[in-house]
Amino acid sequence: MTMKQQQIQQLLSFLLAQHDWTTVQKISEELQCSKRSVSNYLTLLKNTYGENIILSSRGKGVKINHLNLKEGKQSIQNKQELYFFQILQLILNYPNGLKVAKIATTLNVSQSYCQTLLQALRLQFTKYDVTLTKQPIRLEGEELRIRKLICHYAHLTTQYSNGLQLLFHEQDISITKYTIQQIERNIGTLSDIGYTRIHCLLLTCIIRYRHKQFIKHLDPDLSFTLKNPYSDSISSLIEQIENLTGNKLLFPEILYLNCCVISGLHFEHQFPLYTKKFDMLIPKILEELTQNLIFTCPQENIIKDLKWLIFRFYVFKKLNIHIYHPQLQYLKSKIYYYYDITRKIVHNFTTSKSEPVSEHILNYLATYLFSVSEPKKRALPKKLLLLCTTGSGLDLYTKKKLTSLSPHYSVTSIHTLREVTSLLTEKKQHFDCIISIGICPSIIDCDIPIISFPIDIDEQDFTIIPKTLENA
Repeated sequence: MTMKQQQIQQLLSFLLAQHDWTTVQKISEELQCSKRSVSNYLTLLKNTYGENIILSSRGKGVKINHLNLKEGKQSIQNKQELYFFQILQLILNYPNGLKVAKIATTLNVSQSYCQTLLQALRLQFTKYDVTLTKQPIRLEGEELRIRKLICHYAHLTTQYSNGLQLLFHEQDISITKYTIQQIERNIGTLSDIGYTRIHCLLLTCIIRYRHKQFIKHLDPDLSFTLKNPYSDSISSLIEQIENLTGNKLLFPEILYLNCCVISGLHFEHQFPLYTKKFDMLIPKILEELTQNLIFTCPQENIIKDLKWLIFRFYVFKKLNIHIYHPQLQYLKSKIYYYYDITRKIVHNFTTSKSEPVSEHILNYLATYLFSVSEPKKRALPKKLLLLCTTGSGLDLYTKKKLTSLSPHYSVTSIHTLREVTSLLTEKKQHFDCIISIGICPSIIDCDIPIISFPIDIDEQDFTIIPKTLENA
């Protein structure tokens, strides 16, 4: 790090520690550099974080706006990004569609440039299987996909201090903030992730209500969801939505909103779900889990959470709901061996066994199980080291065959004996077994079980591997 970079970092740290205005002279003395350098560094910080984060006043000095810093890291400066959010807001608030000329006039740009922006948005929307029609301009696709897209962009806007205002009406933002205040008054302060999740969810709900994209038919058994700790807060929200839209919400719409809020907030505060609807499924699921996992928390907590996981799956499927939550990508390598277990569990409460299971619920359940349990020894993933010194794609063929044997096998492929020493001795990596092809096992100096095959390995040879690994 250069001296200049160090001083910029010191300046930022110094400003973060201050909660009042600070003069350039004081900063100069603190950093032991010239006032001109301080001014240059402040300009760089403003360009990075936005002028609504790094505040300056000719008479007072400089300070960081901690409120805006908490709500968003920086403001959206890029013109094209600004246009994207403004176009999306127009589309969301004109469900029957609008003309290119209307969008171009609102943005104060030419119609040809507006067409270029719309085409760029179309490409982004294809990831969600949502179509942006040409004349008139509107969203088309499955309701779940559209909600997912809105939640995604709502979450993006929360990363910027001026983001929500670009995508949603100020009145909608005020309603959601008020609702969350009411919820926090009843149950305590939400975590940052919980706050963001519910904020995005409520904004999405309001927009879709305004579009009258309502659920027409619901299972009457779901009426139990109206009895929850958030009922007063949700009633307040319903009243405001009715005032906003000028229409009374029907029972399915009220039920939908209750389901969204309570399912999104349960894991924040762990209130119990009082219903017998899912009780009969719990013993079957627990039996499946205990065959593979050892729980690290009391079983009564597991039962309570499992009810909610089933509720989340069942109700969301019925109502076609999607709630955005951050993808825990860094956990993927640790939870992949839970996926077979989660698939079996989910199939226990799906009506059609041939129906594909959403990766969303599998991720959610696998991540939950990872947090409350440890796999039994036989359920642990087996790490295999494949040593194949020959060419002709034999190593790729063998690796493919090994991984197809079981989702619990993780295969690392190498080509020389020297790499074995490097991985085991220098890098201290652990493997359950070495699969060697065309190499005499006695040449490999280690304590790990070795399964050796000739170069002309065939299909039948692979069948001995699972049994050998069980005994390893």
